[in-house]
Amino acid sequence: MTIQTDWPAAARPAGRVTTRIGGTRRAGTTSIQIVATTGSGNGVALDAARRLGDALRARGYRVALEAFTDVPSLRHWAAWGGAGSSLLIGVGGDGTQSTTAAAAVRHAIPFLAVPSGFGNLFARALGYVHDVDRVVELVDHGTVVHVDVGGR
Repeated sequence: MTIQTDWPAAARPAGRVTTRIGGTRRAGTTSIQIVATTGSGNGVALDAARRLGDALRARGYRVALEAFTDVPSLRHWAAWGGAGSSLLIGVGGDGTQSTTAAAAVRHAIPFLAVPSGFGNLFARALGYVHDVDRVVELVDHGTVVHVDVGGR
């Protein structure tokens, strides 16, 4: 899988998430970080994140899963961690998505939202779904989506 952007990292506008998922994948060359909050969707998020991780590993991706019991813990991770992956996937509700997206912006890496909360406004606006097979399809063959984001 190749991560491509339209802009060199130094020229990329602040606050813009660029996502290119797809292309030619070589097993073991793409590192994917999955982040989930255990309470999102009454616990459904963590199960979905585990199933997604298993499915991506079966396709040859290197996958790490971080699960957080609450959004403040995730915020701390987003502020200080999250480096080293070529794709960041957030599984949870809007709080999880916005916090995980902030880490993606900070590290200038692609972000994929997987809805698993109640509102799911961000993921729905982008047409993302909760189905593991469809998420794997996005990772394998997705397209570039530019999203302007605001910061706090």
